[in-house]
Amino acid sequence: MKNLRVLVLSASFGAGHISAAKAIIEAIQSKQPDAEINHLDYFAEFFNKTLYNLVRAFYVGLIKHVPWIWGKLYYKAGRLAPDSLIQRWLNQVGRTGLLKYIQATEPDVIVCTYPTLAGILGELRLYGLLDVPVVTVVTDFVAHRQWVHHGI
Repeated sequence: MKNLRVLVLSASFGAGHISAAKAIIEAIQSKQPDAEINHLDYFAEFFNKTLYNLVRAFYVGLIKHVPWIWGKLYYKAGRLAPDSLIQRWLNQVGRTGLLKYIQATEPDVIVCTYPTLAGILGELRLYGLLDVPVVTVVTDFVAHRQWVHHGI
């Protein structure tokens, strides 16, 4: 019998997404000790490195110095329509590299703990480019629109 292969995708924008991913990995390992689990920070792996570092620095700066602005941006992001220009752009970010990685590693299931990933993976599944089951674990206080996508 082959070992279960799991791909866990998260992002290091806030410690909660990574912490949740680690807890999920521990839970899987406790039930399936022989499972092959890969855990990747999606943006660090599949996003332009310079842009990733700039966005991360911007995010940390907002949280640290003007958290109320982050709150407003978070609220607005949660209200994005699935077919909005911004959402369609987000669903393209790093998608090609991610799909190649998935095809190369052939996971049995993908778990994501970051909302942008739900949109990307959901769209890949809806277009028939990905047939791997995908599970989204909500790691925010609210399951806003960025978390919920068709195909997941």
